[in-house]
Amino acid sequence: MSDTDGIALYSGDFGLFTIERPKGMTLENDIVLVDPRAGRAERLIRAGSNHNTLLVTERCDQLCVMCSQPPKKTHEDRFAAFTDACLLAPDSSVIGISGGEPTLFKAELLELLETVLGQRPDLAFHIRPFIDRCRCQPILYRANDEH
Repeated sequence: MSDTDGIALYSGDFGLFTIERPKGMTLENDIVLVDPRAGRAERLIRAGSNHNTLLVTERCDQLCVMCSQPPKKTHEDRFAAFTDACLLAPDSSVIGISGGEPTLFKAELLELLETVLGQRPDLAFHIRPFIDRCRCQPILYRANDEH
């Protein structure tokens, strides 16, 4: 990787590609999901931030009047990429899980949690599914928690 003057040059399975960004912004130690076919790069984990949240789906089974993010009918399954990103996260990170409604994909979500916490017990997850938003009780998952 080379990173100068607002352009980062990377080498991957699909060859060389660049990511342009504003000067002064760095991607160093960040976890970036790159889709060369779509010409898209998305920062999943910002290394210097204590507030990383993964948007696991934009689907939702509720139509809350106060919701600023109306639900979408489509879902792109990126749980494998999210799992890899979490495994690469900085030590002792707390990673938010959000959506739409993340528990619509309960099996995939639980597999992500089990895989990551099994390999990275230093991490924790903050999850606010719809039902808990109503009670304002976020759920924090750590390794060795009883659920």
